[in-house]
Amino acid sequence: MSPTCYPIQAERTMDPITELDTLSDPDYLAAFAAGSLPPRLWTHYAHIRMAWLVLSELPFPLAVQRIRSGILNYNTVALGRPEAYHESITLCYAHLIAGALRPDQPWPDFVTANPDLFSNSKAYLGRFYSQDRLFSDEARQGFVLPDLAPLPRQAALEAYLATGP
Repeated sequence: MSPTCYPIQAERTMDPITELDTLSDPDYLAAFAAGSLPPRLWTHYAHIRMAWLVLSELPFPLAVQRIRSGILNYNTVALGRPEAYHESITLCYAHLIAGALRPDQPWPDFVTANPDLFSNSKAYLGRFYSQDRLFSDEARQGFVLPDLAPLPRQAALEAYLATGP
């Protein structure tokens, strides 16, 4: 299979998670990067898988740059909606995923070990952020710290932010 091409014949035969998991990591990342991943597969689960793959390979600052640019590119190329990108949600999840990574842990084990990351994202982030703060223009365009409770390992995130991402 060409890395920039998605197997269309499977498109409607499985649920999005099962279908996404049939792609190898390199094929998934290539389809995502090319914007050829079908939009119906660009779910919360898909966002986390992409971030997990990138964070597994790169140091946090470089991974965040790759995640950010990848989502912006996909939203533009595949969805025609670059404005759908949300900086605070992206950086918050990158931080949470990075904190949950374990060396040599395969993807299925990561999924099983971290059910909160895969739950309803609004409810999960609602532990830390009020709806008004999280869905403000300021939070969409730049990272804002939570207003209800600190994130796990928030000091590490604040140290990263102090370096000027």
